[in-house]
Amino acid sequence: MGCLCDKAKKSKNFPEDTNKGYSWDQRRQNIDPKDFTVENTENTEVWKLPRSINGQQFVIRNCKNASIYLLDHINTLTIDDCSDCKFIIGPVKGSVFLRDCNDCTCLVACGQYRMRDCHNVNVFLCCPTQPIIESSRRIHFGCYQLYYDQLEEQFRSAELSVFNNNWSNVHDFTPTHGDTNWCILPTTMTVHDYFQQPSHDVLNISLDRSRSVVPLTTGIHPDPSEDLEVCLVVFFYDRHEEVLSKSFINKLLEDRPSCWIVNCRQLSLEPRDAEVVFSSPAYNRLAQAGPLVGVVCAGSRVIYSCQKTVEKTAHSVEQVYVSNNPRTSSIQAETFISIAAMLLSTGAF
Repeated sequence: MGCLCDKAKKSKNFPEDTNKGYSWDQRRQNIDPKDFTVENTENTEVWKLPRSINGQQFVIRNCKNASIYLLDHINTLTIDDCSDCKFIIGPVKGSVFLRDCNDCTCLVACGQYRMRDCHNVNVFLCCPTQPIIESSRRIHFGCYQLYYDQLEEQFRSAELSVFNNNWSNVHDFTPTHGDTNWCILPTTMTVHDYFQQPSHDVLNISLDRSRSVVPLTTGIHPDPSEDLEVCLVVFFYDRHEEVLSKSFINKLLEDRPSCWIVNCRQLSLEPRDAEVVFSSPAYNRLAQAGPLVGVVCAGSRVIYSCQKTVEKTAHSVEQVYVSNNPRTSSIQAETFISIAAMLLSTGAF
């Protein structure tokens, strides 16, 4: 038996509509790739301001001794054959790929970071997935630090969380026997050591740590031999958890210079994962309310410092969990980061 719908269509002579127009086709026709390309630029500055890219793909190639500012959210970005350049890049939803670049410095947030055939490149990065380098040497990584008006809104447009930053967990596809092709920049080095403060009359740009939309994390766990503590602080979802966690981080670093932030993560926990992290079902209801923010802190007497800072900054301490056992807090923090890594790698967050 045939399909009655098919027979009905064949029995009539429907003229082919050759004038169909779709909104996405019209948008594609109106896009000029030249508007989203910077190439063959030398000894100058290039600025792309908010709403000038608006989620399109972007290409930078064959530039020398240039400062390039792409201050908008972007779909994907490739940077090829550049030397002696500085790049400050807004949030990139997909991948950033550097190829054949030398003596460059890049400040970028993206969903995936890749680098191939590069030499002597400094990268200040915010990336939820593991950064990858290949056939590259003298690569130095630091934590993304940037503020300008509309940057936080652009992170949301690019579907990136400012708390999910895996910048220090680099994978080298082509390791060198007896040597290392990459390293983490010393904590004494800041973005200011590599970039001059950009000046713009409208955007209110800042490279200062205290104003950055991405929290400064070290990615470095304390050496147990130094008798330092690790503490997990979790801000459960209540529509203010992002603001409260940032306030907590800034206050802790301001009041307790001996403490530092190792990692941050923002994700939703299933009851089984929450029980593993907190060693109890008591927090299942809070964990299921929505995405939480977890902050791993380290330093001398850091558990006491975190407890006191939460009391100063949180409007409800019942919505915040702070590790209270120095003997088990390090394992608890590692468990949280491991579960977060698994969820982020599968996109189940």
